[in-house]
Amino acid sequence: MPIDITDKYIRIRQKDPGQFARMITKTLTAGIKAIIGFYKGKSGSTVQSYLFNKDKFTLDTAKAWVKKHDGNVSESFKYPEEAGIFFLKEYFKGYEKYDDSNRVFKVVTKVMESAGYVKKGDTYIKEALIMLKKNLEAKLKHLMAMKESNRHVVLIQEAGKLLKGHPSDEDIKGMISKVDKSINHCVEIAKSKIPANDKTIKEGDISGDFISLKEAQFDDEKREAVITIISPGFNKSKKRYYSPKLLESSAKMFEGLKMYKNHLTEAEEKKLDGQPRSVDEWTSSIKETWYDNMSGSIKGRAKIHNQKFWEFAKSAKDEIGTSINAFGKMIQGTIEGVSTNIVEAFTKAKSVDWVTEAGAGGKLDQILETEEGDIKMLETITEEKLLEHRADLVEKIKADAIKEHESKKGGNEMDEKEVKEMKDENERLTNENTELTKFKETNEAEKNKAAIQVKVEESLKDVKDIPVLSIAKVKESLKALDCKPEEVSDKVKEAVKSERDYLLSLKKAGSNIEGLGETKEGEEKGDKTDEEKKIAEVQVSHDTAKKMGHTATELKEMYPEIYKDNK
Repeated sequence: MPIDITDKYIRIRQKDPGQFARMITKTLTAGIKAIIGFYKGKSGSTVQSYLFNKDKFTLDTAKAWVKKHDGNVSESFKYPEEAGIFFLKEYFKGYEKYDDSNRVFKVVTKVMESAGYVKKGDTYIKEALIMLKKNLEAKLKHLMAMKESNRHVVLIQEAGKLLKGHPSDEDIKGMISKVDKSINHCVEIAKSKIPANDKTIKEGDISGDFISLKEAQFDDEKREAVITIISPGFNKSKKRYYSPKLLESSAKMFEGLKMYKNHLTEAEEKKLDGQPRSVDEWTSSIKETWYDNMSGSIKGRAKIHNQKFWEFAKSAKDEIGTSINAFGKMIQGTIEGVSTNIVEAFTKAKSVDWVTEAGAGGKLDQILETEEGDIKMLETITEEKLLEHRADLVEKIKADAIKEHESKKGGNEMDEKEVKEMKDENERLTNENTELTKFKETNEAEKNKAAIQVKVEESLKDVKDIPVLSIAKVKESLKALDCKPEEVSDKVKEAVKSERDYLLSLKKAGSNIEGLGETKEGEEKGDKTDEEKKIAEVQVSHDTAKKMGHTATELKEMYPEIYKDNK
């Protein structure tokens, strides 16, 4: 029965609605409703569909609830009738709205894709079904290559017929389960053929099996990603082999592990001496793991703690992946005619790390297959050791270098495209350098300006012989001061002296200025009335405000007593 996902609900159908005369909706618990159907022509009722509120349930948690309550979570459908009916319904709905067949077709195509259908030839098919077919085909290819038993020929023929028809997803899932059992049987046959004196189980480090993020599913709201942790079969280098049986029994070992940026090198691990890795390298945690029957792999739900790394993982998912870091038991055997280490069991899972590219290589007791691990030995090799053990390689490197040098001597001409690319790159770098220089100069100028203002404030702290308002006036006049830091003190003194001289001139003219230094002996104080003194003080304040930039209108509002005769 189909599973439908709308804006608000996940509907998991249990029975064909055509069986019922009428239906009612019943709330079961928070976030879950049941559609109860009453049979046609007979008594009785049953659950026709379950409705799960999307705010409380994901597709996986909804399926898990139905399974727990003995419901049906099959997503099978009749091929291709259901896709055709879905298409026609959406087409007529769109046509009523737009009345434009070309536009309707584009809209319906998007609706079909969002519902999980993809176009296959002249019809639509669920993408999940395509993936199931691919998984089954890959497993069949592997089973045929193993050639361990003729008993599997009948199964292979049966699966081939299934793939040529129009199978439901349940048909394919059932066949995948049968094929996995046969693969496990072949692995046991391969192990039984190992000579008794070679049946030595070795325990060692199992790290570095690169798994791409290309197929990962990202949930932005929860900042979680569903990732593949280990895939069945050979690893990339074919130096190690995992059976479906092993992965099915080991899935929960990786639950709860931390995920770090990159594997540790041997030297880094030795330096830690058993201590935990730095929190700066810890980006994620595996919250849940399970065995995926369809792909035969171990899947996990990774919670990424760092927002910056989350964005990076999504944007670089085609170039980065995950890699296990674990211990396990292995036995040397032959699979598909290839001598390999058959992993018998995982004894300890340490972490699942984020890595870039994967390579192949390693030893039986220390396997690290990322390219970073593969070249670990080369990073420490000396020229003397290389000459001693691989003189032929040194000679080849020399010969290749000479050959490359000679070819460059005879072919310095570049085509127009290369010249243009170099010019464009040179122009880009020049512009970039100019922008950086401007930014640096602006930044330095701002820093210098701020430092000057700090020095101005420090110098004005010691000025006590002019009014506070005059000090503010001086400070304002020096806001645009541009000089060397060592010249600031002299500039402040000059500005203060100029203001002091101005105030003294006003005082000599008869103004009584509060805050100005004492009148020197011999200066004429003048006998003024209280009213005259007040007007003189207001005049000083007015003149200072005018110098600070106040407009004529503002001055008239601030000092009406001065302008009262000019109305």
